[in-house]
Amino acid sequence: MDEKIADLKNAYRMSLIIGLAMVASVVINTLIVELMKRQGGFSGNSLPDETANLLRYIFLGVAAMDIFLIILLKRIMLGRKIADSPPAAPPPPSPAPFIGVYKMKGFNYPAPVQALLTSSIVTYTLCEAVLILGLALFFMAHKAADFYLFLALSLILFAVFFPRYSQWEALIKEREMDAMLTQGRI
Repeated sequence: MDEKIADLKNAYRMSLIIGLAMVASVVINTLIVELMKRQGGFSGNSLPDETANLLRYIFLGVAAMDIFLIILLKRIMLGRKIADSPPAAPPPPSPAPFIGVYKMKGFNYPAPVQALLTSSIVTYTLCEAVLILGLALFFMAHKAADFYLFLALSLILFAVFFPRYSQWEALIKEREMDAMLTQGRI
């Protein structure tokens, strides 16, 4: 049982590091926008206002779909029962071509833990995708307000969907109970 808890904690720690790195990239993108805004680093003309408005609404629609996509993908990725999940991958039979590539500790988690880690990374990516839409709109329309709108939406998504260890623990316990019921041990 201690090994399962250690695996879960290690996977969560890895997820946390990746998530914080992606949030840090939000800060870097904001610095880029501020530098370009202050130094006038645009080389071409901006989009006409009506085109920029149309793109803004299209991108807002994509951002709204992003929310539903996060929810849907989490349900799909975390919806499997432990009994239906494949076992953790066995270690590779041959040595890795580069030292440490395949034998890195932390990449051979049980399937439910791996699903939690994978769904977290996908969620982070979709949260940051909203920011990238704002950055693209900023580069095309040269309006920082567009970027800041999508920045706010992205940060809200990060805050709402950022995984919590208690959620991971509860999901693993639920899956273990399901497996015990399926196997008739309860």
